[in-house]
Amino acid sequence: MNPLVTVVIPTCLRQAKLRACLLALAQQKLSPSQFEIIVVDQADDRATANMVKETANLLGLSVRYVSQRRDRNEAAACNRGWRLANSLFIAFTHDDCLPQPLWLTTALPLFHNGAQVIIGRVQYPLPNHPIVASAGANLFCRRALLEQVGGFDEWLNRKQHHEDNWLDRLARAEIPIISCPDAVVVRPFRGSAWFSTLRIMLSKLL
Repeated sequence: MNPLVTVVIPTCLRQAKLRACLLALAQQKLSPSQFEIIVVDQADDRATANMVKETANLLGLSVRYVSQRRDRNEAAACNRGWRLANSLFIAFTHDDCLPQPLWLTTALPLFHNGAQVIIGRVQYPLPNHPIVASAGANLFCRRALLEQVGGFDEWLNRKQHHEDNWLDRLARAEIPIISCPDAVVVRPFRGSAWFSTLRIMLSKLL
């Protein structure tokens, strides 16, 4: 039986952050049997591959590790990820994000109501800091739509945001983009705040 949704995570030499992301996904309210994870490693790093395998086995998650040539950009990594998916719906996040437990279960019902593209929200763990929209770190879409428009533009340079460019293309084509404020990922800042969040998650799961 195919999973309901595939989570695609591009990564590049950030093992600790990627592991924290996988730990967060293990806390999803959606049953682990209903989603798969595809990690696309832009650094083709053996240590990252080993960490992903060990973490997946520990947590009981369905995770596929895919290596990517180092000369390819993140758009290419995302395209490779969704093209390998076994599901009708794709969720994209970054390796430094922590999807919250209701992340998948709040966004997926919108597809059953006809949504094509959904943007969640990103929370920074600072007091009174607003939740902000962030397409690249929290994006859901139908696989059929990705196939229809040819995925993300791989010709963009590394400083350009391929997700924003893709959303602009959809807007020009008058394809509706839905906001889902309750589908939240936390994106810790570098430094002590990030490591504090990681320690809390490890204490809960290990």
